[in-house]
Amino acid sequence: MKVFARNYIGIICCFLALTSSCKPADPFSYTAISEARILGPVEQDISFSAPIVPVKQVNKLCFAYSDDTRIIKVDAPPRFTDGSELRIVATLFDNMDNRFELTNLSENAQNYLCLAPENYGAWLEISRDKPQFTKIIVRANQPVHVTRIEWKAYNAWDFK
Repeated sequence: MKVFARNYIGIICCFLALTSSCKPADPFSYTAISEARILGPVEQDISFSAPIVPVKQVNKLCFAYSDDTRIIKVDAPPRFTDGSELRIVATLFDNMDNRFELTNLSENAQNYLCLAPENYGAWLEISRDKPQFTKIIVRANQPVHVTRIEWKAYNAWDFK
């Protein structure tokens, strides 16, 4: 019985050691950019309180919004209840005044969407360049009640 208990404790210790060395439970990091606001056709310039330096592989500019929309396809813009599309576009600027047009819908869920550049493959390498993003200029094709704007970043298991 003592041998069984010793082996059982050894197995539990081994399991705990292996699981504690795994990736963290939440690999995502979020950086708040803006509180609630109404976006519309007029461009809004939003400066960051501190520069955002991408350190992870996947980086997205995300918008949570409260308007009623329907998701017909995850790779198509959400639609308002009247059938019109919600289109948000943003231009990201770094400290060297380089522009990054964020027009590609990279994530689309109920009341939440994320943007990335059209050339997504090259964007995955952006953390290697260590840019310091300082502001965005953002607009929507029609008024939308945004509850927050955030920078979402994570490392992908299938990228090197």
